[in-house]
Amino acid sequence: MQIRFILLQNRQGKTRLAKYYVPMEDAEKHRLEAEVHRLVVNRDPKFTNFLEVRGWLRTLLVPLIAVSAQRKCTSPC
Repeated sequence: MQIRFILLQNRQGKTRLAKYYVPMEDAEKHRLEAEVHRLVVNRDPKFTNFLEVRGWLRTLLVPLIAVSAQRKCTSPC
C-alpha cells in the first residue's frame, strides 16, 4: 500500500494541512480536497470509518490518509 496524501480539514472544509506523496497539479489537489470534504460531511455517522473513492481507501479519522488499494509486496504479506 502506498500513502497518496494526508489531509487535515476543519468542519467548514478548510484544509489546515496537506501532504501529497504523489505528484498532482494544484487544481487537482483543490478538487480532491473539496470532494473529500463533501463525502465526509455527508456520511451517515453509523457507517464505517473507511471510505473508498477513486480507487483509494481513505480513513475518516483525523488525519485523512489516502492509500492505494493495490498491495505491492515483494515478500509474503
